[in-house]
Amino acid sequence: MSEVSLSGSEAVEGRRMVVELTRDGTEALKVGDHEQALFLFKGAFRSSCEEPSGRGQGVCLFNLGAAYVAVGKPKKGLKCFQRSRQHHQGADGDMNFNVGAAYEGVGQLEKALLFYRRAVRGCGPADALLKLAYCSASTEDHVTAGRSFAQAARAYRLANQREDAAMALREAANHTIRSRGAASETEVLQLLRECLREYWEGVGDAGLRGKAGRHP
Repeated sequence: MSEVSLSGSEAVEGRRMVVELTRDGTEALKVGDHEQALFLFKGAFRSSCEEPSGRGQGVCLFNLGAAYVAVGKPKKGLKCFQRSRQHHQGADGDMNFNVGAAYEGVGQLEKALLFYRRAVRGCGPADALLKLAYCSASTEDHVTAGRSFAQAARAYRLANQREDAAMALREAANHTIRSRGAASETEVLQLLRECLREYWEGVGDAGLRGKAGRHP
């Protein structure tokens, strides 16, 4: 009886450690303390491995992978994401976004584009659209880049992130103009009109308009 009680107590303590380390790691990641987040997520994963049921290992591996990508170790991040999928079938927007970031980090832009598109289809986050836009620009696909920047601008505006919306609109206009050789004049003009309409109606702040109009 005492052994069963002790085992149960240890299991409860292990789950508590996973929860606390995951919470603290998530907070560290949010404030940009990536090394601390990596340290905490490693601890959470080790604790999850000690549970007989193995519950929580998939989430811990996902968090660990995101931290590896954040500290500039995308190869290790990819390995964690692949192992995470063994514990959790299917993939949501967060998983696709992070896998895309990992592939971008190792220079596999085509695969990065694939996962960013999946992330956009899954939940359409502004950050995923922005990543998709930049990856498309890196592969000289200025048509897709322009459209993705414009979509990201709308998503940022809906989230009331007006400065990010202004930046995305500027990039949308730049890449739309650069796409003239790959798209028809009608398509280019249509997207430019859309960018300008979104710009003046959505951003609506003189200071941000000036910021958006300046090139880096």
